[in-house]
Amino acid sequence: MTEHHEYGAADAPASADAAADAAAEAAAAAERRAAARLLLARPLLTADGPHADGFALVRKHAGPLADTFERFLGYRLTVGPSHARLAKSGLGPGTGRGLERPSGTLFTPRAYAFLALALAVLEGCPEEVLLSRLTGEVHAAADEAGLSAGERAEEQAERRALGAALRRLLDWQVLVPADDGPVPAPDPLLRVDHDLARALVTGPLDSAEDPDDLVRRASAAPAPAVAVRRRLVEGPAVHLDELGPGERALLGARQHEEAHAYRELFGLETEVRAEGVALVDPTGELSDLEFPGTDTLAQAALLLVERLVDALRPTPRNWGRPSACRCRTPSSTACSETSPTSTGTGPAGGATTSPTAPSSGATSSACCTAWA
Repeated sequence: MTEHHEYGAADAPASADAAADAAAEAAAAAERRAAARLLLARPLLTADGPHADGFALVRKHAGPLADTFERFLGYRLTVGPSHARLAKSGLGPGTGRGLERPSGTLFTPRAYAFLALALAVLEGCPEEVLLSRLTGEVHAAADEAGLSAGERAEEQAERRALGAALRRLLDWQVLVPADDGPVPAPDPLLRVDHDLARALVTGPLDSAEDPDDLVRRASAAPAPAVAVRRRLVEGPAVHLDELGPGERALLGARQHEEAHAYRELFGLETEVRAEGVALVDPTGELSDLEFPGTDTLAQAALLLVERLVDALRPTPRNWGRPSACRCRTPSSTACSETSPTSTGTGPAGGATTSPTAPSSGATSSACCTAWA
């Protein structure tokens, strides 16, 4: 009895240590997940920006985060003392979203040209520069590149484009006012963050022949699995008929492992349907686009989707219009539409956990259509 008592007493601290280690690892994993989610939504973070707390988490876990993004998505993460930059690759021509002005209008080609010229000029600027000197050097670079304005209307468009480019650099904190006085100076002195300016441009500029070639080269994935993951992470859904045979095979072969990785790394749930796969964010934080939208067109489209689901749902004679979902899932497993935490086996053999369906407005009828 004495030996048994002594063994139990000695074993108790070890169990407590193991529990403490497990709790610490779980907390660290939650921090890495929060930091990774923030980087997906905000690929540029600064120490003094609106997400300063998140930037501190990124710096704390910089090594594991860089490894995760490089291995899983082929994205390069650079973290410095004052900024973190996740170099996303894009999904190819026609898939990007343009920069916007404060009014909500998209950048014009001229505004992009001035943004590129400003970044080139900043490379040779001192740590602090007057706004008048910066704009003068950008105009001189535009003249050298043959982009200077001719007529008066073009001069006004040029001023607007240059203003949009400089405001964007201020928003990104590449340029920071050096004088924090209550009254803006007529010719403000600007502080330049050269490291951040160099981190903005990530594409293979030296090897691209033209803008389209630059987009293609930048979006090239190192492996088919990485290409599929990028499409899932950056888009709302991936339809099987949009993939090649090899990509479809990869998507089906590693369903469970990939779903686990998305959940652990980014807090995203995988939904498998007959038509394809979607990643669902239970918190709704990873997109700046709301679904369904709130404008009239979005609401009308939502009503149309509901009518289409009703019209296209298979209705065998022994089925009436179900008051609750009657999906033909194996055994008595509840449909994911009726229980947000339930797990069923979908047509492609994968686990589906659905707090909300890809077509949120279709309710249970969409689920019946997918599984039928």
